[in-house]
Amino acid sequence: NCCLILISPSKAALDSHHHDQTCQQAEKIVLETVLNASMHDPKGCDASILLDSTPGNQAEKDGPPNSVGPSWNVLTGRKDGRVSKANDTINRGLGVKDLVALSGGHTLGFSDCSSFEASSTSKLYRSTRWIVESFARDQSLFFRGFAASMVKLGNVGVIENGEVRLKCRVVH
Repeated sequence: NCCLILISPSKAALDSHHHDQTCQQAEKIVLETVLNASMHDPKGCDASILLDSTPGNQAEKDGPPNSVGPSWNVLTGRKDGRVSKANDTINRGLGVKDLVALSGGHTLGFSDCSSFEASSTSKLYRSTRWIVESFARDQSLFFRGFAASMVKLGNVGVIENGEVRLKCRVVH
C-alpha cells in the first residue's frame, strides 16, 4: 500500500487566477464597476486632474510624470484576518528598496521607519540615496522595482484561516 501525504505550507498562497474557477468574470466585473463609478461619481471631479487632453492642450493626467506606468499581476485570494494587533504594523519584511519604490509612486506620502528593515538610520539614508538616484536615472528600473515591491507588499500577512467579511469592522 502507498500513502500520499499532503502537507500544506504554513503561508497561504495567492494567485493571479484565484477567481477563475469560482467567478470567471470577477476581474471584468470589478474593472467595469470601478470605471462606471469613476465616470458617474457625484462627489466631484477632483479639481482639474481628470480633464481630458484636447488638440491644443495636453492635460495633467497625460503629462510626463503621469505617463504609462508599471503593471503587474495582482494576486488574489486574500482572506480577512480575525485578529488585529498593533504590533503587526512593525516591520512587514519590506526593505529599503521597497520603501523608495513605493514612496516614489506617490506624489505625497509617508511611512513609519518601523515598517521597513534597516540595521541603522544612517544605513537607511545611504541606501535610500543611491536607490533614488538609480531610479531617477532609469525609469524602467523604477517601474520594475515598484511592481516587484507591490507584489511583495501584497504578500505581506497572507493567512489561510480567515474569512471574507461583508462588514469590515467586525469579525463574524
